[in-house]
Amino acid sequence: MKSIGNYIYEITFASDQKITEELLDYYEKNPAELDLIIEEEDFQLGFLMVFFIIGFLVMLATKSLQLFSQDQLPDFVTVVVLEILLEIGKALLGGTIVAYFIEFLRHKQFTHNKAFRAEIKRRIEERAKSSNQP
Repeated sequence: MKSIGNYIYEITFASDQKITEELLDYYEKNPAELDLIIEEEDFQLGFLMVFFIIGFLVMLATKSLQLFSQDQLPDFVTVVVLEILLEIGKALLGGTIVAYFIEFLRHKQFTHNKAFRAEIKRRIEERAKSSNQP
């Protein structure tokens, strides 16, 4: 059984797929699917930055209101409303950090897929050249 550390390492860093003869045969028969390996979905990191800033500002505003207006606001506002706003800010920050990590992993996978596709194409071309030679 794999340890959690090995599992996390495999997810984040190791993604080494072996190129077998069966795999080469498949992509030789279905060359259109070879292009699907490197289709990249476009994801805007700018959206993540905007939500990160919004979450940070919500948390900053909430804590500032709690700090500077403790005596002026009713207990309901300080206890319930400001705490809910603070939790929303934390959720936005946490969500953007998770989304950024997922985007990092997606980009790593895309880079690996490009190299994988290039290697498959190279091997298929080598096969074709060697089978054409008398």
